[in-house]
This record gives sequence, structure tokens and C-alpha cells, in this order.
Amino acid sequence: MPFEVGAGGFQGRSLDTLSTYTYISKIFMPLGAGAKFIVKHIRWVGISTMIGYRYIPYKQNLLDYDGLYYSLGIWVDFRQIYRDIKYYGVQKKRYRNKVKAILAN
Repeated sequence: MPFEVGAGGFQGRSLDTLSTYTYISKIFMPLGAGAKFIVKHIRWVGISTMIGYRYIPYKQNLLDYDGLYYSLGIWVDFRQIYRDIKYYGVQKKRYRNKVKAILAN
């Protein structure tokens, strides 16, 4: 379950009926919580989905960022890639070399 706290801002420019530009710059702090699901088809690649709710404690007059959010993406597990490279590239070769040395004696 991810929990998010952030800080951000936005800038905008609006044009009213009198052809006057109004510049807007606001800062906001979103809070969010949700659930994340990952389905791995291969050990280090999968599909991730996330759904949750985002809340803005200090309301802005212009935009309302509160509400549900969702995400769909590709998951790449770099830790598993590192482990596989370490195991198949280093440790397994050492093991095979030691077995060959034992069998040669």
C-alpha cells in the first residue's frame, strides 16, 4: 500500500472578457494512499496497476485535485536483473569451476 506526500505547484494564465491576462501561481501539497498490484510474467518484467485517493488539505479556488486516481504501467525490477546477472554471471561460473576442479581430482 503506497502512501504519498508531495509538494508541487502550478502556474496558469487566463484571459477574461476584457482581454486582460490574469497570472496565477499556487503551491499545493497532495496526500495520497492506495493499493498497488504487480503481475510478473517474467521474473523481472510485469504489469503494475495502482488505484487510490488523493487529497489536498489546503484548497485552491481554481483547481480541485481531490479524488480517485489510477495508474497502469510496466514494472521493471532492476533488483532482480542485478541478482540474475550476479548469479548467472558470477556465482554459477564459480560453482561450475569448483565442481570441475573436484571431479578432475
